[in-house]
Amino acid sequence: MIKPIPRNVRRASSFKVLRRRIAYIEDSKHPDHASVVVHRATNYNCDSQKPEDFENGCLRADKAYREERSKKRHGKSSKRIFEELVYSTPRASHVNDLERKTIETTLVNTFARHSPCRLAWHENERSGRSDLHILVAAKTDGWPPSMTLSSEFGGGKKSILSTINRVSNAIIKTLNKTRDGKNKLKSAQQVHKDKVKKILGKKSVDLASELADLNFAPGEVRSAIESLGYEITRENEASISVLFPGAKRANRFNKDQLNIAVAEAEREKDEPPPPPLETKKVKPKTEKKDEPPI
Repeated sequence: MIKPIPRNVRRASSFKVLRRRIAYIEDSKHPDHASVVVHRATNYNCDSQKPEDFENGCLRADKAYREERSKKRHGKSSKRIFEELVYSTPRASHVNDLERKTIETTLVNTFARHSPCRLAWHENERSGRSDLHILVAAKTDGWPPSMTLSSEFGGGKKSILSTINRVSNAIIKTLNKTRDGKNKLKSAQQVHKDKVKKILGKKSVDLASELADLNFAPGEVRSAIESLGYEITRENEASISVLFPGAKRANRFNKDQLNIAVAEAEREKDEPPPPPLETKKVKPKTEKKDEPPI
């Protein structure tokens, strides 16, 4: 699973915050790292492995970006110097050095192909989970200079999240190629599906299909959903949010679209099943016997 650090942690544009985060990811004596093994930090797309080279790379890319923006008169430019992401392996994964290197290469080629970055592993030997902290320059170190996330993902939150999910699943598949059946890893989505199936006895919730089995008026959607045992977290005139068992977040449904889906589900259940297809019996071919010569 890959997640960005909240903005209140990485928000500041000052050089002091960058240095503080660099020190944090490789500080084995920090209270947050009491139960983990902090591996040595590594630089990518830098002149050397020194933290100063990563700092200089971030500042150099930021300066080039600001100068280019000032020429085009596009208004205020972003003051962010760096981005921070964390990749977490599944619990009980106990990744080895070769697997760590595979994960590093995949993430760097995805998130920091044209930007300096510095990363460090935090390994929890008890739980078997490892966290990879990734610091990436907010601007690309190339020409023309641009924002790193916009350059790598094409801009937009949706494409960033879809890329994150795709890369996470690709890493899981790559690592599973060298693991046996008992030690194969599961993606966060698969773990969630298994949890829902264990609680509900089914893979997922088809709310419209379940509501189609109930007789209720269009204005009684809330009571119908609650009768199924699901929790309503929010409701207004246009939409309703439902929290299913095992889910971390509620699903939001448009009431009009939900009523249409329920009507379609009711219509499908009322329609008789199609007749079975008639199959013609095919006679087996008989082999011709060789006639005796005249």
